[in-house]
Amino acid sequence: MNLELFRELYNRRSTYPIGISYGHENANDKKYINDEIAFQNSDEFTFLLLTKSFFDSKKTMAIKEELLKRLHLVGVFNVGSILDPYTNVEFSLYIFSDNSPKMVWFGELAEKLKPFKRRHVSVGHRFRNELESLPFEEELYFVKYLESINLAIRDSKKSDYTSEHYRLFGVKASKLESRISISYYRPELIEVEAKLAQEKTRRLGDIAEIIYPRAKIGTESQTYSIKLASAKYPLNDNAQVPIRPGTVGAQLCRGDILTNSFLNSAYLNMTDRRDLFATNTQIIIRAKESQISKEFLTVYLNSERMHSYFSRRSAGAVMPRLSRSDLADFPIVLPTMNEQTDLVSQSYLKTLSKMTDSKERMQDINRVLFSEKPANDKPLQSELLQEMREALLPIKNELVRDLFNSDLSEVEKCYNAGAYKGCLVMCGAILEALVLDWLSEIEGKDYFDPSINTQLKSMINILKDAAKITAQEAQTAHDIRNYRNLIHPQKSIESMPIRGDLCKKAIDNLRPIVRKRYQV
Repeated sequence: MNLELFRELYNRRSTYPIGISYGHENANDKKYINDEIAFQNSDEFTFLLLTKSFFDSKKTMAIKEELLKRLHLVGVFNVGSILDPYTNVEFSLYIFSDNSPKMVWFGELAEKLKPFKRRHVSVGHRFRNELESLPFEEELYFVKYLESINLAIRDSKKSDYTSEHYRLFGVKASKLESRISISYYRPELIEVEAKLAQEKTRRLGDIAEIIYPRAKIGTESQTYSIKLASAKYPLNDNAQVPIRPGTVGAQLCRGDILTNSFLNSAYLNMTDRRDLFATNTQIIIRAKESQISKEFLTVYLNSERMHSYFSRRSAGAVMPRLSRSDLADFPIVLPTMNEQTDLVSQSYLKTLSKMTDSKERMQDINRVLFSEKPANDKPLQSELLQEMREALLPIKNELVRDLFNSDLSEVEKCYNAGAYKGCLVMCGAILEALVLDWLSEIEGKDYFDPSINTQLKSMINILKDAAKITAQEAQTAHDIRNYRNLIHPQKSIESMPIRGDLCKKAIDNLRPIVRKRYQV
């Protein structure tokens, strides 16, 4: 494969329409495939330009089976939106050979890269019968990409290769499965699923009922669907979309998990409302309570595991989706610490929005942040817990930031009122709370737990040693600590009355530390 061959291949491909329905001679690109194979009549390699994941569709299964009776797959390489601006559909270069290879190679361009320089075309060029006249000015990296493809299919490339513009990775031919899409063989996605061997799992279809809307919704009263991209807990008004009468749908029950055919979001219905429905592009997952908790399943369906599974198995050039059988086969990790995991999942969902007051919400967040970690041999459970923690940290910081902002305002009031002792006490309390919270985050341990013995002096030094604060900031924190110690009964008897300038210095020293931690 070289640029000249690709240009010729591209020009021939451009004369065939894509996305044609049954009844047309090129339905499912059958005519293009047969004509191209006959034209090339090669005893070495056969090259086909087809839409991404073309052979993973049920509609093209027979074509793939017939093709693989005569030829062996050598490689599949993403070549981007080669017909842009006519269409943004991505294409792949499929390469076959008469001889069975040792390795099958896959390649993909970096996300959003296009093989050709920006093409300015007239309106007329957008019609199918003028596609062949689209300007063809390749990017330099695309030329190098074709050179790497040529090395790979001729067994001259011995290892995976990654650059800023593209990457190639190989799979032993003996390991090739019935699916032949690029995403199915991405090493990082395979690695995620390999971890499933260390966990106890069940098929989603075995632990939940999967409901696809089929019936038309009645016209008696107004009903609503949930816009998943906008949905929060509790259900917010702007996520509720009025449904037109006659729309296909299925009624939601309390505890149902709502997702869509793209599986990019899952939402747990916590209401008893009878006017909420899933519409025809959505899916209801109804957990069997005796098998798994609905809260944990919701969190799991929103996790990286679902995204990886979807990326490997979704089919469709324009709107990738997962087949019903693949969704039912999705492996769900069963938590080893069932009761605790359920509590953590419940706390996680509650804290995603303002369902409770700040204090209770903070307790729920801490339940997730400081929950016991699963065993070391349960990597997916550990990763799931880490995902929840990472999602909650910004929420917690926002809550704490609001609290500290309020406390600093109270400190200013004390100072302005001449209540200097109260001012120093509050400065010290704010500093201690900040240090406890920061240290809890670093070490994954709840230092607010009264059973844990803490000393402010040593904790400030730990933050300095962890490079969270500078030596100068540590000294400033110690100064504030010492100012507060002046209020100690023994110190109060020995020392002079607290002066206003001392309080002002404590406030001025405290603000930069709080700002660094919480951007107050």
